[in-house]
Amino acid sequence: MTQDHFSSLLTTFRDFSGRTQKQLAFDMGTSPASVSRWESGKFTPRVETAEALDRMLKADGRLLKAWRKQTSGTELPVWQLNVARLQEQAVAIDCLSPVLVPGELQCSSYAEAVFKDGQPLVGDAEVDRWVSARCGRLKTLREHHHDPVVTSVFPHSALTCMPDHIRKEQAGHLLRLVEDVRVEVHLLSPGTSLIGVTAPVNLYRLLDGGLAVSSDYIAGNVILESDSHPRMEALVRKCLASALPARESRQLLRELEAA
Repeated sequence: MTQDHFSSLLTTFRDFSGRTQKQLAFDMGTSPASVSRWESGKFTPRVETAEALDRMLKADGRLLKAWRKQTSGTELPVWQLNVARLQEQAVAIDCLSPVLVPGELQCSSYAEAVFKDGQPLVGDAEVDRWVSARCGRLKTLREHHHDPVVTSVFPHSALTCMPDHIRKEQAGHLLRLVEDVRVEVHLLSPGTSLIGVTAPVNLYRLLDGGLAVSSDYIAGNVILESDSHPRMEALVRKCLASALPARESRQLLRELEAA
């Protein structure tokens, strides 16, 4: 039994608190037999009880994470398994995109080109619906949620890979977005790539002070467990250090719009 297992972790935090099973049972308003069953792994309490134990034993969320891992296979709360919900709870979003302009910052012609190329079996009406949803997402987050600060890093080639008219429109769109101080774009200079980032990654800094990370793959998104967060935060710092400063990025965008 690992120390991250709910039952063993409960025993550890109970011992740290100086309580016996009988004392913890009294404080929780339950029977010593129930506490014994929780600690032996014979029975897992309800989520409300796990939350109360975490608070009472000052476990700083570790007991609740272990409970989630044991009951659902992931330590993440249900609402964090949905990228849209993460966006809605975010006060800041860091986007690392190794190939394309991040979806939150795409203009309509760019998004349409991405969807049509990546979804060859989907009809125009469905593509139009996806484009509308993607291109209106940042506005929705600003007006109806927590107006997150969006910081993005992506390569110069994310624009030059597109036909001229799309490149110009996307560059102009980004220039308008960065007029708002809550959007920052950092381009990698020509010939530079994010070789350590093999798929788009978003870090969400949440209203409650928490952190969540999602990564795209060809069929959807995956929400990463918390043990990956230090690596992802280090990647964000590394990529920002490799990218052009915001002012130089804006100048490069002006050149791409005018070319």
